[in-house]
Amino acid sequence: GLSEAQEKQVDKMKILVFNTQDDSGQTLPESAETFAYEAKYKNISQANGTTLIRCQLKASNKPMRIVCIANHEFDTSILVEGKTKEAILEDARMVKSFTKTGWKTDGSQLIPIPMWGESDAQPVSRKTKFNDCTANANGVIHLVRALARVDVGINFDQDQNAQGGAKFQIKSVRVYRYAQSMFVTGTQSTTYYQTTNGREPLPHTPKNMTAATDADYLKFEANAGVNSYVRNIYIPEISNLLDNGKDKNKDQRICLVIGGYYDGSKTETYYRVDFMRMEQGASKQEKAKYLDVLRNHRYRFNITKIEGPGTDKPEEALTTEPVNISYDVIVWDEAKIDKIVYDGQY
Repeated sequence: GLSEAQEKQVDKMKILVFNTQDDSGQTLPESAETFAYEAKYKNISQANGTTLIRCQLKASNKPMRIVCIANHEFDTSILVEGKTKEAILEDARMVKSFTKTGWKTDGSQLIPIPMWGESDAQPVSRKTKFNDCTANANGVIHLVRALARVDVGINFDQDQNAQGGAKFQIKSVRVYRYAQSMFVTGTQSTTYYQTTNGREPLPHTPKNMTAATDADYLKFEANAGVNSYVRNIYIPEISNLLDNGKDKNKDQRICLVIGGYYDGSKTETYYRVDFMRMEQGASKQEKAKYLDVLRNHRYRFNITKIEGPGTDKPEEALTTEPVNISYDVIVWDEAKIDKIVYDGQY
């Protein structure tokens, strides 16, 4: 799996500068801001989760916005002066496909995770300190990873170490119906919590994105039974709702099938777990709330009890009701982890 430092690794960076006003000085809608130029940077350094970049910006009396794209090489012919931010960031060259080989997290095949972040809008002078677009006025721009992270373990403690137990050891984790493509960037309107109306973040996925078929699952397998998979599973964001706002059916939802050894058995047995949490409805009845998979969020599946064997085959676990397993799902929004500080603007 990835180390904490590798999760935050920034190898390459594109720094795009956008006009936030039109020629007459009218403020543009945020997604319709227009491309001005790509800023060149002199050097890039990392320490304690913060990336420091020295870059060259052109002085401007009009407020400009910086968009940072890390760890994604793309054909810069899409960077046409006057083109809208939405048109650039949703171009096909800003889409990555995702296949059942998964995201490489081991050794020589490690690929740094693509990230994106945007600044607030400010005129540019030598004294300008750009802040994050989410109104954190601390002189840093937070980067958002393009992938979600999924951890699975048995009886995690407060330090997020899996203690094991439950008469169970994990042998494999399969991810079904993951998104097969993703945008490298999010958007201000979907990726961030909306404080004005209390709306949670939403997945931002390419229009032609399809979920993987049940035959094309991701598979993670240990050589022997283990207590956890941590920093091994990274997947693109995907909604657990249909276009009409209703929950997807059981045979449509993204889910995991966990295989392992119960009570000393040498034969692997399988259990389905969903991205869900139980919530109390108005009538005090507990009801399942299915969770979207969101970029830069972490989903921790904590197995608390196994009361008997699951199914004999993973595809049986996929289609039957969850049996003999108790678990909870804890979600973290990791938006505050990675930061970029700008220096030497002129």
